Amino acid sequence: MEFSTAKWIASILGLLSVITITVYFVLEEKEIMIPAFSASFMTIVTITLLPAVFLLGAMMMAEAKKEDKISGKSLQRALVLIVGLLIFRLLTGYFS
Repeated sequence: MEFSTAKWIASILGLLSVITITVYFVLEEKEIMIPAFSASFMTIVTITLLPAVFLLGAMMMAEAKKEDKISGKSLQRALVLIVGLLIFRLLTGYFS
């Protein structure tokens, strides 16, 4: 995958998640909560934010290795990193 394509996709997904989070907190502050939006908030943020972080991690790993494009190895390493962080979060949240 080209760096420019990954940057665009990560930017769009990150922007969508930031807009969703901002709208959620503004509506919550004004006490005008839409039930369907409130119920789907975490799903929307998870679907948009995790792939953005995944792509940014893969881009950083590919740049560190001086690759021309983001290779499958960099994507795989970024996926392992994200899964490891999620597992760590689940385990530490479970025991506390």
